[in-house]
Amino acid sequence: MKAIVALLFVLLPCCVLAQKKQSRHPVNAIQLDAGPTFACALVNGQLWYWGLTGFSNLSRPTKLVPEKKIKSVSCCLDDLIALDENGVIWGWGYAISHLKPMDSKEDYQSPTQLFDSIRWARIDFAYNYFAGIKKDGTLWLAGEDKCLLASDNSLKLIQLGKGQTWIDVGLGNVHGGALNDKQVLWTWGRNSTGQLGIGIMKRTDRIIDCYPLQPVATGITWKMVDIENSNSVAISKDGSLWFWGDSAYSLWEPKPVLAPTKIGGNAKWISASTARYHTLAVQEDGSLWAMGKNAHGELGDGTTNSRNKLVRIGNGNDWVQVKAGLYSFSLAVKKDGTIWAWGNNECGQLGDSMTTDRHVPQRVYLK
Repeated sequence: MKAIVALLFVLLPCCVLAQKKQSRHPVNAIQLDAGPTFACALVNGQLWYWGLTGFSNLSRPTKLVPEKKIKSVSCCLDDLIALDENGVIWGWGYAISHLKPMDSKEDYQSPTQLFDSIRWARIDFAYNYFAGIKKDGTLWLAGEDKCLLASDNSLKLIQLGKGQTWIDVGLGNVHGGALNDKQVLWTWGRNSTGQLGIGIMKRTDRIIDCYPLQPVATGITWKMVDIENSNSVAISKDGSLWFWGDSAYSLWEPKPVLAPTKIGGNAKWISASTARYHTLAVQEDGSLWAMGKNAHGELGDGTTNSRNKLVRIGNGNDWVQVKAGLYSFSLAVKKDGTIWAWGNNECGQLGDSMTTDRHVPQRVYLK
């Protein structure tokens, strides 16, 4: 799932990412994303990944399709899809069989073009289903959508939100959200933990209780939103930070947060990401903050103590982007373009050739 990297990912200003400070291995990281046990980084149009996927197990960052220039990537479960500079989608892993008929397991190991002749502007993929925005601004779904919003035929594209122009889209677990050209957020799907942010919740597995596409927090316009498994974090146009959905088993609130709730005080924020158990964010001054469960050190504060409110991580003021991994690990980018990782490392998702958890950020070397 992307976010913002994201699950609705918004690129940071070029002046932030293009700082000329040199490092031993300078990179210009544009987008981070993460599956449960692997990580992805899009760097100068080149796609890198590491950790355990459905088609490989890599303990060090490795380039995927170096011959293609990639503009966006979405990682979920054991699979990933990528959008190239021509608007063509490529997929890897077993789950893409929900989007295109496949003949054998070997087909899942190499890049497979999806939706042959269509050209796309934004994409996301999660839990065997797909959402994308075509270059004309229309929104489409396909795959194994348990709410049947994409129809019974999983290989068929179905349009959602007709009559509007869409600019970004993200998927969670049986739900999704999209921003229109007025920067209003709309969500749809299952709402068992309040993940739609519409102020109500139903705990049921019945398909009829899935919600149709509807606006969230009318009156608020959004700069970015990260929609994940059962919760969301967002930054509004004025720079404030908001959260809704599952509250990490009552760590922060005794019940799920049913509507967007401000969590960042009066500070201005530039990047944020959430996973099931922890949330990361970067303030305008470049400081890094985190909250949630911390069993694997995923908050990065050097401990395994959970935090029920945002706490500052380290003393640095050179962070620009974050991504929270579903299985308790974290990724981030500094102003010099270097990539950092910490938390759960059971499957090599920190990219250091080890399987030892890290409780503070450590550099990921792309080479």
